[in-house]
Parts: sequence; structure tokens; C-alpha cells
Amino acid sequence: FAGKTAFEEALVDSVADQFADYLTEVKPYFLVVFGITKTDNLEKLKKDVLLPGRAKLLRFVTNFLKKSKS
Repeated sequence: FAGKTAFEEALVDSVADQFADYLTEVKPYFLVVFGITKTDNLEKLKKDVLLPGRAKLLRFVTNFLKKSKS
């Protein structure tokens, strides 16, 4: 899955890195959802953490796929 050339490997790595960044960014929200931590305002956490993180990841994936030749 890593690609046949160094360039393809770099592309795969960039997608994996973006997803890892997304998981790190939205972790506070999911820690609350899964009951590991607590908050008084889950909706605020959703608005301030989850939705912007999701938008950033989807923007990256959309741009990546638009540039893809397959």
C-alpha cells in the first residue's frame, strides 16, 4: 500500500499524516463521548473541536481526490 515510487510513498504518507493529525485534533471530543473525561458543554466541544477538525480533513481529502488521476 505504500506506493511503487518514492513520490507515491510520500503521497500515502501525507494522507496518513493528515488522518493522524485529525485524530489528535478531535481526541478531546471523543474522550468525552466515550466517558473518559467529562465536560459541561459537549455541544461547545463539538462546535469548537470536532466540526472544524472534520472540515479540515474533508477539505484535504477532497482536494487530494480532485488531483488524483484515478
